[in-house]
Amino acid sequence: MGNKNLKNIILTGLDGSGLTTILNYYNKGFFFKSSITKIPAIGINVETMELNNLKFFKFGVGAYRNKLDLEYTSIADAIIFVINSEKDEENSVIKFIEHTKVYLHSLLNDNSMKNCPFLILANKQDLESSLKTEELYEKLELDKIDPKRLYFIGTVAITGQGLDDGIMWLTNKLDSKEDNK
Repeated sequence: MGNKNLKNIILTGLDGSGLTTILNYYNKGFFFKSSITKIPAIGINVETMELNNLKFFKFGVGAYRNKLDLEYTSIADAIIFVINSEKDEENSVIKFIEHTKVYLHSLLNDNSMKNCPFLILANKQDLESSLKTEELYEKLELDKIDPKRLYFIGTVAITGQGLDDGIMWLTNKLDSKEDNK
């Protein structure tokens, strides 16, 4: 715990995006479907995990919470924002996209995180009903954000597809940030 090179990573997204699945993938090295119980969060649930020199703080943001506590954003070296790419039964994506966009942009525009790299994971890309990454990128208006500051990738958390590529980008970004100090 006394490792001064430990990087604090905020892992967040709206409920149902796959936050727990991602932690399980890295924490256990594999995924147990039977270990996941979906209980909608009211407020914030926090879990932590360390992977190499990265310390993850997982925040499940419930319906009544739209911003992380300043206490946690102030310690963030980077943000991993997970998006549920799956459309609902009626293919109604407008409400889900709007909530995701508002929350994501509130983080991107927060002064305490202006120097944080953002890894954005478009999760559940294996499902036929999922929006494709290009469509999500456009709908979330990520073209308005400095591209050097973010990396957007499609993922499948239950298999790990895309996760390691994203973590590698984040690690390299943090290492280069450290080298420039």
